[in-house]
Amino acid sequence: MEGNSKDPRSKTILVVDDDVSILDLFELALVREGFNAMRLPSGEKVVQIVTKKTSIVDLIILDLMLPGKDGIAILKELQKNGATSIPIFIVTAKALSDADVEKLKSEPNVKDFFQKPVNVKQLSTRVHEILGTVSARKPAA
Repeated sequence: MEGNSKDPRSKTILVVDDDVSILDLFELALVREGFNAMRLPSGEKVVQIVTKKTSIVDLIILDLMLPGKDGIAILKELQKNGATSIPIFIVTAKALSDADVEKLKSEPNVKDFFQKPVNVKQLSTRVHEILGTVSARKPAA
């Protein structure tokens, strides 16, 4: 399966959340699906990591409410630095109006929005859809 573009092992997902239990949950779910997962507990280094020429990040799962730089500031900075081709999923515990959610989803690289608590099966399914991959998990017998 190596070298196959549908292989999730060739894809790296960056999870940015200040809640360690969320980082653990998302990382476990993504790794079980076959993806490589990177995690950051704050937004301070996201732009630096993603905009490097050697960046291997294929998708970002970004919490809106982060200490220091929030998700919106990171999103705008990524766009300003030419990283608009990297798909981003926004996650938040904050209650947002439908209009605010639609505004977020209208951003060039925002591909989906998830309200916490996030259904990790739905999240994993959407990651596969956006990246064109197929789960590496063995189907239940």
